[in-house]
Amino acid sequence: MAGDAPRLEVWLLDIAVPGPRGTENRAAVRAGARHALRAVCAACLGRPPDEVPLRHLCPSCGADDHGRPYLAGPDGLPHISLSHSGRRVAVALSDAPVGVDTERVRDDIDWSRMRALVLAPGEPEPGGREAWFNRWCLKEAVVKMTGDGLRLPMPLVRLEPGGPDGWLRARTPGASGWVRGLAAEDGWAAAVAVAAGAVPRTPRVHRRVAAAPGPFRNETTQQEVGR
Repeated sequence: MAGDAPRLEVWLLDIAVPGPRGTENRAAVRAGARHALRAVCAACLGRPPDEVPLRHLCPSCGADDHGRPYLAGPDGLPHISLSHSGRRVAVALSDAPVGVDTERVRDDIDWSRMRALVLAPGEPEPGGREAWFNRWCLKEAVVKMTGDGLRLPMPLVRLEPGGPDGWLRARTPGASGWVRGLAAEDGWAAAVAVAAGAVPRTPRVHRRVAAAPGPFRNETTQQEVGR
């Protein structure tokens, strides 16, 4: 593996919020997700959470109270990405631009009506509901990596096999990188993408339960071994 492969770490967190699963308060989940992101960045930077220079910028409207998160400051701070779906939160940090996505696998989406919104011309159709969610996560991670978000139509994201350890080459009209699925638990899909010429290192994946907005608990860390 090339020596310039970027460092890459992912946190898959379960946010403890009130209410039955599937009926979570969106504001509580959003607050918990931001708290989790700040806590992860604090641990990585060795700073108290309130000293983390966490900012947001919306590429569509330019507002700074929502949108893509980033760490403000001198060069050398890691690139970050955040995703949440239901109680699940995904955070990614890397030396290179990074995107992460997680989705709860649901049965309320008619994927037959989504083909033109997701698949590139000639792209094989996923087989089954879980495979569709995995494909969606792969492509959304890529458009978050590029900074375009869902403003970039997913059919313009092309995924090419051939990388080791589950990595796929990802190409858009303006960028390229690598993306791979993450071994999420049953009922969830997740993926991470990184803008790198060299094949990235195998991502180190941390799994935790996080309170909202309290501290982490029940920490488990494992090395991702492929999907």
